[in-house]
Amino acid sequence: MQEKEFYSPPSFWAWQSTVSGHHSAGDHCSTTILRSQTQRGWPLRKRGDWGMSEKKLLTEEEIQHKLVTLPEWEVRDGWLRRKYKTPGFSHTLLLVNTIGYLAEAAWHHPDLELGYAQIIVRLQTHQAGGITMNDVELAQKIEEVVLWKPEASDSLQGYPKNWVK
Repeated sequence: MQEKEFYSPPSFWAWQSTVSGHHSAGDHCSTTILRSQTQRGWPLRKRGDWGMSEKKLLTEEEIQHKLVTLPEWEVRDGWLRRKYKTPGFSHTLLLVNTIGYLAEAAWHHPDLELGYAQIIVRLQTHQAGGITMNDVELAQKIEEVVLWKPEASDSLQGYPKNWVK
């Protein structure tokens, strides 16, 4: 019997919910949760054609060892999680787009929660039902890219005010 191909769905960002609130200046703002969602349509893989890192859950000990390289990240409710603070809403949007770009390039998509001057990134490998090396590697890449600033000795000046923390 010939193995049938199935559709491995492409992802897209979906607005899940909005929660009203206020930021520190007292202006009205909202927190929006973006979740990676799936949609049928693209034949990508045969059933069972997933890499080992996508399947193997990391143990608590392995996760704690990996968190040494990700000091601001934590495990909460089965997710690898980090909160980034930004100088304001426009930087929050830039950060969302940067993380979205990295996620698409990696083909591994986090859940994102946005506020006026913050974003919470949550990573988990849904097919494996927990945290795998895919999550750790994407967290490391996100951390590397979004916190980058030119060195003092570089010709690039860098953003003159507070940056993403």
